[in-house]
Amino acid sequence: MNAWSDRSALMRALEAAERTREDAERTVQTIRAALRQFPVANPNLPYLPEDEAPLKKVAFEIGRTVDCVRRWTIKHKLGRKCAGQWLVSRRRLQAFMNSSEVA
Repeated sequence: MNAWSDRSALMRALEAAERTREDAERTVQTIRAALRQFPVANPNLPYLPEDEAPLKKVAFEIGRTVDCVRRWTIKHKLGRKCAGQWLVSRRRLQAFMNSSEVA
């Protein structure tokens, strides 16, 4: 006879799983509420030619690797590719750096 052949054991396991799920849902709700207080980078800021700089230059200025800034640029729409070169919007990057996503 295995452990799951006893109905009361199954009911206890089900109740424990439901409590765990409810706790996890409450935790997720608490975290989401806490995250709402932090500003988020505004992807709707327009691209301005005087605001844009080459990826390598921006990475050097903020002390991050080119790969790191490229990942941010692609993932968070901080710039655009022009003639095969990434141009990063300094205003968008600044808004992103001020957000809670940057450690």
